[in-house]
Amino acid sequence: METQTKTMNGFDLEAMHNTVGAIQQNSAIAAFQLRAENRWITGGHNHSTVQGFYGACQEDTTRVVPFEFTCDEPYVLLGHNKGANPGEVLLYGLLACMTTTMVLLAAAQGIEVEGVS
Repeated sequence: METQTKTMNGFDLEAMHNTVGAIQQNSAIAAFQLRAENRWITGGHNHSTVQGFYGACQEDTTRVVPFEFTCDEPYVLLGHNKGANPGEVLLYGLLACMTTTMVLLAAAQGIEVEGVS
């Protein structure tokens, strides 16, 4: 017999509850160390990669290929517009974090979210 994973808002509800329970038993599971590498190219142009991190009491090496980011400044700020500027990247990160947290908390309370923008 095939078992179906119950999800809400894209989150596995059983895994969510198991994660909360594990953190309540051992708060060290919640400690994460995120890492990034950056290479300056010229002017405001930078190239960064994100790959491994430490979390849930272990080193995570599941990302075989790093995520890549290119930042630059707009022409008006003496850049060459080759990517979003660092402030825009921070804004994206904040918005994505807030949205994911809101949708996760909604799922934990049994609230199905149809869309966020």
